[in-house]
Amino acid sequence: MTAEHLQEGQRVTAIPVDLKVLATLHVYRTGGYQLTTGQGYNFSQPSMSRCINEVTNVINNHLLPNWIVFLSTKVEKNKIMEGFLNKFNFPRCLGAIDCSHIAIISPPENYPALPYYSRKGYYSINCQIITDSDYKILNISSLFPGTIHNAAIWRQTSIP
Repeated sequence: MTAEHLQEGQRVTAIPVDLKVLATLHVYRTGGYQLTTGQGYNFSQPSMSRCINEVTNVINNHLLPNWIVFLSTKVEKNKIMEGFLNKFNFPRCLGAIDCSHIAIISPPENYPALPYYSRKGYYSINCQIITDSDYKILNISSLFPGTIHNAAIWRQTSIP
């Protein structure tokens, strides 16, 4: 596309899908800043922000519902329990659960930051994950600020 094909206000921002995914995964992995990460891929902070938003929406809307699903049938539950029994000699176990603090940048001044300041001394989101005996994620919840205790997250979970 050339400049004469553009209407006023349009931009040429055709970032290839593979670069969008790689840049977004880079931010997920490092917790890096959008500006710094975007520069590493040769695009601006606003473009980086749009990439993160787009890739995250695809993950949430298309991958999570198909790949991260808690057990619903007796057959599935028996298979998971068998895996824990065979691998770890742990009978009647339907999943391994833990929470982990994911570091975040301090929320903006006009947002209540204190709930995100964890006991670990940094701003975080307390993310709960449940896996099977093969470490396949069965459930994930990243809805809670860093000050929320693991037990409080479990009490609010939707796991039957």
